[in-house]
Amino acid sequence: MCDWPFEIFWKRERVGMSPISLMYVCLIPKIKTDASHFHLIALCNVIYRICSKVVANRLKKWLPEIISPLQSAYVLGRLISDNTLVAIEVAHFMYKLRTQAEGFFSLKLDISKAYDHLEWSFLQAILTKLGFASN
Repeated sequence: MCDWPFEIFWKRERVGMSPISLMYVCLIPKIKTDASHFHLIALCNVIYRICSKVVANRLKKWLPEIISPLQSAYVLGRLISDNTLVAIEVAHFMYKLRTQAEGFFSLKLDISKAYDHLEWSFLQAILTKLGFASN
């Protein structure tokens, strides 16, 4: 890919990102008789797709080094379902050993809203520290 989208839209700052990131959301019914089930399709601007693809491809090289081996998503070869499989194996192990005198403890945490409390300034500082450009 090339650097011209970044040169035009971020470095020169001639054009704001609002018209580029404009997106139309289209709801297509999955079942004709049931109005509660839809396919969600986002129709993005072509330049927005190109820019996001460039950023994703550039980050792809460094993600395995940046993301901890304990994380199981966002890296090629790792699946978010791996965590579920580990939890099932631990529960099975605990169930098999339930008759022993030693007690076991299991704790289920809800992480569905983990990114609702993201400090964007902290994320930007970390990316700058890792050597990514500040813009």
